[in-house]
Amino acid sequence: MTGYQPNHPPETLGPFHPPKPPHSSTPPEQHPQPPAPPSAVVLVSGAGGGVSGPAGIYPSLADKIALLLSIPCLRLDYREPARTEYCVADMQAAFDYLRDHFGATHFVIVGWSFGGSPCFTVAAREPVRVAGVATIASQTAKTDGVRALSPRPMLLLHGEEDRVPAPSCSKSLFNSYGDDGDREMKLFPGDDHGLTRHAVQVEGKLLGLWLSVWG
Repeated sequence: MTGYQPNHPPETLGPFHPPKPPHSSTPPEQHPQPPAPPSAVVLVSGAGGGVSGPAGIYPSLADKIALLLSIPCLRLDYREPARTEYCVADMQAAFDYLRDHFGATHFVIVGWSFGGSPCFTVAAREPVRVAGVATIASQTAKTDGVRALSPRPMLLLHGEEDRVPAPSCSKSLFNSYGDDGDREMKLFPGDDHGLTRHAVQVEGKLLGLWLSVWG
Protein backbone atom coordinates (compact mmCIF):
# COMPACT_ATOMS: atom_id res chain seq x y z
CA MET A 1 0.00 0.00 0.00
CA THR A 2 2.96 2.32 -0.51
CA GLY A 3 1.77 5.76 -1.52
CA TYR A 4 -1.86 5.11 -0.49
CA GLN A 5 -3.72 8.33 0.28
CA PRO A 6 -7.06 8.03 2.16
CA ASN A 7 -10.03 10.11 1.09
CA HIS A 8 -9.99 11.93 4.42
CA PRO A 9 -7.76 12.09 7.52
CA PRO A 10 -7.81 9.03 9.80
CA GLU A 11 -9.19 11.04 12.73
CA THR A 12 -12.36 11.77 10.74
CA LEU A 13 -13.06 8.20 9.71
CA GLY A 14 -16.45 7.05 10.85
CA PRO A 15 -18.79 5.77 11.93
CA PHE A 16 -16.80 2.87 13.41
CA HIS A 17 -13.79 3.79 15.50
CA PRO A 18 -11.65 0.84 16.64
CA PRO A 19 -10.34 0.81 20.20
CA LYS A 20 -6.85 2.03 20.88
CA PRO A 21 -4.23 -0.74 21.05
CA PRO A 22 -3.09 -1.70 24.55
CA HIS A 23 -0.02 0.09 25.85
CA SER A 24 3.20 -1.87 25.52
CA SER A 25 6.63 -1.05 26.91
CA THR A 26 8.31 -3.14 24.22
CA PRO A 27 10.12 -0.94 21.68
CA PRO A 28 8.27 -0.70 18.38
CA GLU A 29 11.24 -2.01 16.47
CA GLN A 30 10.73 -5.41 18.09
CA HIS A 31 7.29 -5.67 16.49
CA PRO A 32 7.92 -5.55 12.75
CA GLN A 33 4.82 -5.24 10.61
CA PRO A 34 4.07 -8.44 8.67
CA PRO A 35 3.98 -8.11 4.91
CA ALA A 36 0.57 -7.31 3.49
CA PRO A 37 -1.22 -10.47 2.33
CA PRO A 38 -1.71 -10.92 -1.42
CA SER A 39 -5.38 -10.22 -0.91
CA ALA A 40 -7.94 -7.47 -1.45
CA VAL A 41 -11.54 -6.46 -0.82
CA VAL A 42 -14.18 -5.44 -3.36
CA LEU A 43 -17.32 -3.59 -2.25
CA VAL A 44 -20.38 -3.40 -4.50
CA SER A 45 -23.76 -1.74 -4.10
CA GLY A 46 -27.33 -2.42 -5.16
CA ALA A 47 -29.43 -2.14 -8.30
CA GLY A 48 -28.84 1.60 -8.50
CA GLY A 49 -25.08 1.25 -8.56
CA GLY A 50 -22.88 3.80 -6.84
CA VAL A 51 -19.97 3.43 -4.44
CA SER A 52 -21.37 4.69 -1.11
CA GLY A 53 -22.99 1.47 0.14
CA PRO A 54 -25.63 1.06 2.85
CA ALA A 55 -25.86 4.04 5.20
CA GLY A 56 -22.95 5.52 3.22
CA ILE A 57 -20.42 3.33 5.03
CA TYR A 58 -18.30 2.18 2.09
CA PRO A 59 -15.90 5.19 1.94
CA SER A 60 -14.93 5.01 5.60
CA LEU A 61 -14.93 1.21 5.57
CA ALA A 62 -12.56 1.15 2.60
CA ASP A 63 -10.20 3.55 4.35
CA LYS A 64 -10.16 1.41 7.48
CA ILE A 65 -9.41 -1.75 5.52
CA ALA A 66 -6.46 -0.03 3.87
CA LEU A 67 -5.19 1.90 6.90
CA LEU A 68 -5.75 -0.63 9.68
CA LEU A 69 -5.35 -3.92 7.83
CA SER A 70 -3.05 -2.85 4.96
CA ILE A 71 -5.38 -4.58 2.51
CA PRO A 72 -6.22 -2.93 -0.83
CA CYS A 73 -9.92 -2.15 -1.15
CA LEU A 74 -11.87 -1.15 -4.24
CA ARG A 75 -15.35 0.42 -4.23
CA LEU A 76 -16.74 -0.75 -7.54
CA ASP A 77 -19.51 0.84 -9.58
CA TYR A 78 -21.24 -1.14 -12.33
CA ARG A 79 -21.36 -0.38 -16.04
CA GLU A 80 -24.89 -1.80 -16.20
CA PRO A 81 -26.49 -1.86 -12.72
CA ALA A 82 -29.03 -4.57 -11.93
CA ARG A 83 -27.79 -6.86 -14.73
CA THR A 84 -26.00 -9.74 -13.03
CA GLU A 85 -23.90 -10.94 -15.97
CA TYR A 86 -22.45 -7.49 -16.63
CA CYS A 87 -21.85 -6.88 -12.94
CA VAL A 88 -20.06 -10.23 -12.57
CA ALA A 89 -17.77 -9.27 -15.46
CA ASP A 90 -17.06 -5.94 -13.74
CA MET A 91 -16.12 -7.74 -10.52
CA GLN A 92 -13.80 -10.13 -12.33
CA ALA A 93 -12.18 -7.15 -14.07
CA ALA A 94 -11.71 -5.59 -10.62
CA PHE A 95 -9.95 -8.77 -9.47
CA ASP A 96 -7.60 -8.54 -12.45
CA TYR A 97 -6.91 -4.86 -11.74
CA LEU A 98 -6.09 -5.54 -8.08
CA ARG A 99 -3.89 -8.47 -9.11
CA ASP A 100 -1.97 -6.40 -11.65
CA HIS A 101 -1.51 -3.33 -9.44
CA PHE A 102 -1.33 -4.80 -5.92
CA GLY A 103 -0.43 -8.46 -6.44
CA ALA A 104 -3.74 -9.58 -4.92
CA THR A 105 -4.71 -13.17 -5.58
CA HIS A 106 -7.56 -13.75 -3.10
CA PHE A 107 -10.59 -11.57 -2.48
CA VAL A 108 -13.33 -11.01 0.06
CA ILE A 109 -16.35 -9.47 -1.66
CA VAL A 110 -19.23 -7.53 -0.15
CA GLY A 111 -22.59 -6.87 -1.79
CA TRP A 112 -25.53 -4.77 -0.70
CA SER A 113 -29.09 -5.65 -1.81
CA PHE A 114 -28.90 -6.61 -5.52
CA GLY A 115 -25.13 -6.83 -4.97
CA GLY A 116 -25.63 -10.23 -3.41
CA SER A 117 -26.45 -11.62 -6.85
CA PRO A 118 -23.12 -10.81 -8.55
CA CYS A 119 -21.22 -11.67 -5.36
CA PHE A 120 -22.59 -15.20 -5.08
CA THR A 121 -22.40 -15.72 -8.84
CA VAL A 122 -18.75 -14.70 -9.09
CA ALA A 123 -17.92 -16.72 -5.96
CA ALA A 124 -19.23 -19.85 -7.69
CA ARG A 125 -17.23 -19.08 -10.82
CA GLU A 126 -14.06 -18.14 -8.94
CA PRO A 127 -13.61 -20.85 -6.27
CA VAL A 128 -9.90 -20.06 -5.91
CA ARG A 129 -9.86 -16.28 -6.03
CA VAL A 130 -12.94 -15.58 -3.86
CA ALA A 131 -11.99 -16.26 -0.25
CA GLY A 132 -15.26 -15.18 1.36
CA VAL A 133 -18.53 -13.32 0.83
CA ALA A 134 -20.49 -10.86 2.94
CA THR A 135 -23.88 -9.45 2.02
CA ILE A 136 -26.04 -6.70 3.45
CA ALA A 137 -29.78 -7.07 2.88
CA SER A 138 -29.23 -9.38 -0.07
CA GLN A 139 -31.90 -10.43 -2.51
CA THR A 140 -32.32 -14.11 -3.41
CA ALA A 141 -32.84 -13.71 -7.17
CA LYS A 142 -29.89 -15.09 -9.15
CA THR A 143 -28.00 -16.14 -6.03
CA ASP A 144 -27.78 -19.87 -6.76
CA GLY A 145 -24.00 -19.54 -6.46
CA VAL A 146 -24.39 -19.55 -2.68
CA ARG A 147 -24.64 -23.34 -2.89
CA ALA A 148 -21.08 -23.48 -4.22
CA LEU A 149 -19.60 -21.15 -1.59
CA SER A 150 -19.07 -23.62 1.27
CA PRO A 151 -16.71 -24.04 3.10
CA ARG A 152 -15.54 -20.49 2.39
CA PRO A 153 -16.81 -17.96 4.96
CA MET A 154 -20.17 -16.26 4.49
CA LEU A 155 -21.56 -13.36 6.55
CA LEU A 156 -25.18 -12.23 6.09
CA LEU A 157 -26.44 -8.96 7.62
CA HIS A 158 -30.08 -7.82 7.41
CA GLY A 159 -32.48 -5.42 9.10
CA GLU A 160 -35.53 -7.06 10.63
CA GLU A 161 -37.79 -4.25 9.36
CA ASP A 162 -36.41 -4.37 5.81
CA ARG A 163 -39.17 -4.78 3.23
CA VAL A 164 -37.12 -4.24 0.07
CA PRO A 165 -35.98 -7.74 0.34
CA ALA A 166 -37.32 -9.06 3.61
CA PRO A 167 -34.96 -10.71 6.12
CA SER A 168 -36.37 -14.04 4.98
CA CYS A 169 -34.07 -13.63 1.96
CA SER A 170 -30.96 -13.80 4.13
CA LYS A 171 -32.47 -16.71 6.04
CA SER A 172 -32.96 -18.56 2.76
CA LEU A 173 -29.36 -17.86 1.71
CA PHE A 174 -28.14 -19.05 5.11
CA ASN A 175 -29.95 -22.37 4.65
CA SER A 176 -28.85 -22.74 1.02
CA TYR A 177 -25.19 -22.44 2.03
CA GLY A 178 -25.32 -25.79 3.79
CA ASP A 179 -23.88 -27.05 7.06
CA ASP A 180 -20.25 -27.63 6.01
CA GLY A 181 -18.42 -24.36 6.44
CA ASP A 182 -18.22 -21.02 8.23
CA ARG A 183 -21.52 -19.18 7.97
CA GLU A 184 -22.99 -16.42 10.11
CA MET A 185 -26.20 -14.41 9.93
CA LYS A 186 -26.93 -11.30 11.98
CA LEU A 187 -30.38 -9.71 12.00
CA PHE A 188 -30.65 -6.18 13.37
CA PRO A 189 -33.91 -5.40 15.21
CA GLY A 190 -35.87 -2.34 14.11
CA ASP A 191 -33.57 -1.57 11.19
CA ASP A 192 -34.22 -0.87 7.53
CA HIS A 193 -32.77 -1.78 4.14
CA GLY A 194 -29.65 0.34 4.63
CA LEU A 195 -29.09 -0.71 8.25
CA THR A 196 -28.89 2.99 9.06
CA ARG A 197 -29.45 2.45 12.79
CA HIS A 198 -26.63 -0.06 13.15
CA ALA A 199 -23.91 1.33 10.87
CA VAL A 200 -21.32 1.04 13.65
CA GLN A 201 -22.09 -2.62 14.26
CA VAL A 202 -22.19 -3.38 10.54
CA GLU A 203 -18.68 -2.00 10.04
CA GLY A 204 -17.46 -3.94 13.04
CA LYS A 205 -18.91 -7.21 11.74
CA LEU A 206 -17.36 -6.68 8.31
CA LEU A 207 -13.93 -5.89 9.74
CA GLY A 208 -14.24 -9.00 11.88
CA LEU A 209 -14.84 -11.10 8.78
CA TRP A 210 -11.58 -9.96 7.19
CA LEU A 211 -9.68 -10.53 10.40
CA SER A 212 -11.03 -14.08 10.52
CA VAL A 213 -10.11 -14.75 6.88
CA TRP A 214 -6.63 -13.20 6.94
CA GLY A 215 -5.82 -12.82 10.63
